[in-house]
Amino acid sequence: MKRLLILLILATLPAASTETAAPLLPGGPANLSLKSEAGDQEPGVRSQDSVTSSDVAPPKEPQSEKGISVETPEPSTQVPSLPVGNELGAEESIKKNPDAKAEAPLRNQHPTPSHFDATEVFRSSFEDEGDSDFDGWPDGWTRKRGPAYPWYLEIGMHHEAAIDGQQALRIKLNGASGAVLSPPIPVRSQFSYVFEGYVRTEGLQFDHAYYSVSFFDANEQELERFTSEKVGSKSDWKRLKIGPMAPRSSDVHHAAIGLHLEPGEAADLTGSASFDHIWLARLPSMTLSTDRPDNVYTDPRALEVTCKVSGIFERDPLVMFQVLDIEGREVQSHSAPLTGSTRGDDSSAGDNQAGFQGSTIWRPEINEPGFYKIRCGLRCREGLTLEREQSLVCIEPAQSSPRGEFGWTLPGGDRPLPFSALERILPQMGINWVKLPMWVSDAETRRLDQLVAFAERMSARNIETVGLLNEPPAEARSQFGGTTSLLAADVFSTEPDLWYPLLEPVMARLSLQVRWWQLGGDDDVSFVGYPNLVAAIARIKAELQRFGQEVNLGFGWRFFDEQRAVESPPWDFLALTGKPQVTEAELKSYLAAIDGRRTRRWVSIEPLSRHHYSMEVRAGDLIHRMLAAKMAKAEGVFITDPFSAAGGLMNSDGTPGELLLPWRTTATVLAGSNYLGSIQLPRGSQNYVFERDGAMMMVVWNDRKDQEKIYLGDDLRVTDVWGRMSSPKRDANDSLIDVGPLPSFVTGIHPAILRWNMSVAFAQPALPGVLGVTHENALILKNTFGQGVSTQARLNLPDSWRLMPRILEFKMAPLEDSLQPFGIALPYDAGSGRQPVRIDFEVNADQHYVFSVYRHMDLGENDITLRASTQLNDRGELEVEQLVTNNTSQTVSFKCFLFIPDRRRLMTQVIELTNDRDRKIYRLQNGRELIGKTLWLRAEEMGGNRTLNQRFLAEE
Repeated sequence: MKRLLILLILATLPAASTETAAPLLPGGPANLSLKSEAGDQEPGVRSQDSVTSSDVAPPKEPQSEKGISVETPEPSTQVPSLPVGNELGAEESIKKNPDAKAEAPLRNQHPTPSHFDATEVFRSSFEDEGDSDFDGWPDGWTRKRGPAYPWYLEIGMHHEAAIDGQQALRIKLNGASGAVLSPPIPVRSQFSYVFEGYVRTEGLQFDHAYYSVSFFDANEQELERFTSEKVGSKSDWKRLKIGPMAPRSSDVHHAAIGLHLEPGEAADLTGSASFDHIWLARLPSMTLSTDRPDNVYTDPRALEVTCKVSGIFERDPLVMFQVLDIEGREVQSHSAPLTGSTRGDDSSAGDNQAGFQGSTIWRPEINEPGFYKIRCGLRCREGLTLEREQSLVCIEPAQSSPRGEFGWTLPGGDRPLPFSALERILPQMGINWVKLPMWVSDAETRRLDQLVAFAERMSARNIETVGLLNEPPAEARSQFGGTTSLLAADVFSTEPDLWYPLLEPVMARLSLQVRWWQLGGDDDVSFVGYPNLVAAIARIKAELQRFGQEVNLGFGWRFFDEQRAVESPPWDFLALTGKPQVTEAELKSYLAAIDGRRTRRWVSIEPLSRHHYSMEVRAGDLIHRMLAAKMAKAEGVFITDPFSAAGGLMNSDGTPGELLLPWRTTATVLAGSNYLGSIQLPRGSQNYVFERDGAMMMVVWNDRKDQEKIYLGDDLRVTDVWGRMSSPKRDANDSLIDVGPLPSFVTGIHPAILRWNMSVAFAQPALPGVLGVTHENALILKNTFGQGVSTQARLNLPDSWRLMPRILEFKMAPLEDSLQPFGIALPYDAGSGRQPVRIDFEVNADQHYVFSVYRHMDLGENDITLRASTQLNDRGELEVEQLVTNNTSQTVSFKCFLFIPDRRRLMTQVIELTNDRDRKIYRLQNGRELIGKTLWLRAEEMGGNRTLNQRFLAEE
């Protein structure tokens, strides 16, 4: 009781302030648990590494809770007490605890920032205290002006029920955009920053409201910009967050917060967005970097990780590192102290560093290819936990293929990665095509030089460059209406005298290196429905060929738009796309409908969003769509934007995403291959077989984890989607191949054995359901060994079936087709339906081979079927459902018998069944006694010779 009283008294005392940093706690946790809260940024906006702060007491509120407050950050050296909250915000807390009666509704309580350990540097809630001249406009704030931001848009402090208080800042629509910027907020490069603000929208259909935080240098030049989630439609007050954000440039001087309401695909004429309780705070800064901007390593021994920390107030803190694989398992861990120095935080110090700053370097040991995450964490005595995360991949060096259909579209050109990095990683990604914008102005000679050099280096690595003519130079836009976004048909529908002079410098410099040109981007389908399309494209192509060089021309087209048959089209390819993205089955169907003999079909694929689908689902979907395009013989398969935060192969900052290796593994294995078909595996796993230059490869998967036992050669290698390669275990002569929902790639297959497997068939794969007689059949196969062979084939059918002969012995000349007859005598109790068959071969060719081929044989045509199922009813009876289906126009009748172990048989009849199904129910008392026992259902045709048998287990 005394202890509790002391704690309560201490909790009411004001925090003590000291001038020196609290010493670091000795030692550190043996196993530091690291986590990531990194959110995805929009394309074109830098993705910030994650920073997570542990829960400590919230900062003391300023004296005035309303209005605007800007403060120069001062170091907090207070050792926090026990946490008084968690990282849930006000609305999240209510959702998690709906029964908490003491909590007031959200709009009536003061919103609490979720980063309790941050030091506040700016706050605004748009109350009267922030409007000293009472003009209805917050002091120091400015509104953006310009053609898209007209003066007549109604923006100002609005008297309405805010979250806490009486006012919020409102932007009211009238068909345009509105943006408001905060006063300059002093910031420093050694800190990271976190932003929170609330927004409410009303009456929106197309527009979206959001926040931004921009960092500027002392000359008002914007260095970086971060944005929040965008909110549309109608939404009650919603908290939006940005960050943590760590400014990259040491020149950062101040920040500004932006409040935005902008159109989407169209503009709203009515509606509004209200903004309230804006808060910016600082955190200590931590950066985690490697020695390469792309984090793609062919030699993991070269990996070097650097952690830098600044803005904390402890000396020599301990940093914990982890390497995690794609499943989140720890591969390696390491801890090291930061080495650095401490400086005081004096507001007069200008740009001098404040607090402790230090760094440490680690060289982890990664021994196999795969996708990895490097995490580092710093836990301080004052309760802060800083964390950073970087993704990377390790791959085996790829051999460039002279041909292939896989490619990348780079709508940002050399952003976010420079050409030097792209030249290094693109040849490692299994691609033979790369698209990027190439329409630049005559004045940009340096840019033209870069494009020429890039195309030359790509060509040397067997990668063809495709020039995108999707955006005229900015200074030329006025000639096409001055719009911010121009479609290809808008530009090239004008007279060539208007657009060709603008394009001539590009063609003059690049026509020798670039032979393929695309009008518009991958999602530009403006030529769909274009009048006189053939004549228009022919004219454009003729203009582009003025320099006498070969020009292959194409443009965007939707999968589901009808293509008019043209005998000799002037275009060379169609860049096929779809919104929403087409499925695997749709992809096969649409490609089959487009005549690939007259024009090349380039498929654009956009992976599923990581915001809505799991990693496994996204990876599987991507691979299956790549396979579908391969099987349909598409001449090009392109990722529309590899550097996309939501659906890219890589992150928007240029580091690897989770889908990079699934793409790369599929592309490197299958590039330039031909689809051959599939084989039947003993456990029923699905598979596709491909061939390239005589080498065979198989893609195999199963809806559940399983293991296939089969012999396909002595040198099999299995590669998973992450690029990890292994030799399968052996069981006698067979290989044991692990399968699961994500495909695996089997290489090193003996070509002759696989082709032999694919050639095997039965002359009669379905036998009539006539029992007690001998049915003639034959084994069909081909000698694929390229030399004469002697062969023994043993047929393994159900034990009760009598084969004549069971063992077939024969010889075949090279590439000879063979037909080996045999007979099957079926007993009266032979089971109907599909029966598994295994054929064991012994082949003497260049060596002695022993392998099995798996097939099935149907007893009884599928025109008349018998099925049975069981269940226990609530009276304890076992209900046996008998279902006889007649899929023909012939009338049939059956006597049906149910044989039950140790019980009297039951009988029923199916009378004159024509193109229909008949359902009967048998009810067996004391049904639980029969669970797990085998029952036998037999149907004998009345007036005919067909007999159907079905054996089945009694189940609950």
